[in-house]
Amino acid sequence: VASVMKDDSFARAIKAIPGQGSGLSLSYFQMLCGDEDLAKPDRHVLAFLAEQLGYAATPQDAQALLEEATAKLRQRYPALTLRKLDHAIWNCQRGRR
Repeated sequence: VASVMKDDSFARAIKAIPGQGSGLSLSYFQMLCGDEDLAKPDRHVLAFLAEQLGYAATPQDAQALLEEATAKLRQRYPALTLRKLDHAIWNCQRGRR
């Protein structure tokens, strides 16, 4: 898996599968395989961001926003990763639904 994780041709091939065009499932797969630098901007994460921002972010915008937030929060929480922030948001939102 590690040999194809950052391979653009692999990502294009997966996204060519009907229903996989957004890349959301691919990102989640990569997260489950240990990539700490990805988020899965699903409905929970997007809802959280919408509440905080006052507008609906796209999944691509959500990834960038969470990357920026992780970088800023790492100053106070050095062990924080994007994956951990995604998981914390997801758990918080899951409990609210």
